[in-house]
Amino acid sequence: MATTKMIQSIERAFAIIEFLESSSGDEKSIKEIADAVQLNKSTVFGIVNTLAALGYLTHDPNSQKYSLGLRFLGISEAISKNNAIIRIVHPYLKMLSDTYDETIHCAVQSENRLLYIDKVVAQKVISINSQIGRCNYLHSTGVGKCFLAFMEEKELDAFLHSEPLIRFTDTTITDPKKMKKELEQIRRNGYSIDNEEGQEGVYCIAVPIFYAKDKVGCAMSLSCPIMNRAKVTRPEVIDHLKEISRRISKELYSYTY
Repeated sequence: MATTKMIQSIERAFAIIEFLESSSGDEKSIKEIADAVQLNKSTVFGIVNTLAALGYLTHDPNSQKYSLGLRFLGISEAISKNNAIIRIVHPYLKMLSDTYDETIHCAVQSENRLLYIDKVVAQKVISINSQIGRCNYLHSTGVGKCFLAFMEEKELDAFLHSEPLIRFTDTTITDPKKMKKELEQIRRNGYSIDNEEGQEGVYCIAVPIFYAKDKVGCAMSLSCPIMNRAKVTRPEVIDHLKEISRRISKELYSYTY
């Protein structure tokens, strides 16, 4: 029987990943990782920074510690259980879903797409094209437009003009000038809407969750059948969503606004 030749750098990378997975989502320092996998700190530093650059680890610049990243969501249930965002945000999603009997999402930006990381489905029957661990488009979703609204100007222009914006329904905004006006209004109002722009029959209200001034870490949306639009656009509902986003921002990122 042939002997499989093991590649040392890959073995070491997975040793680090498995250690972080076994840590129940707790962040770990370079020293803690190095001690656990029995490697010197310089070797660990190079590996974890490579994994972080690829999105497989998350680096907290304040604590200088590392945890598993969101790119594992599509291939590992462990991430959905251990990820700090999901752990903190999920109870709020559940509370909002129970309060309004609608579906609530949480998403993060993944390059030029958004990635759904958690979802609480309402009791009522409504088919929404979203799935945890799956990417969607930024321009045609409420949560996606929360990220676009607070992008730096150069990054936004590159996004809007690098390739045509895909039309999914009659209300999808595909013109860059119209999109910029939409994003200006989102910044003023503090929330965005998806008026059947990604899927016919589905209306969403989304709010950004900030980790610093004008820096969106994740976003949350309430999705409902279009016939419930009047109910969910009441000022008290929008104010409630914005208040929850502020509470999450403080609890998750220690940022108050």
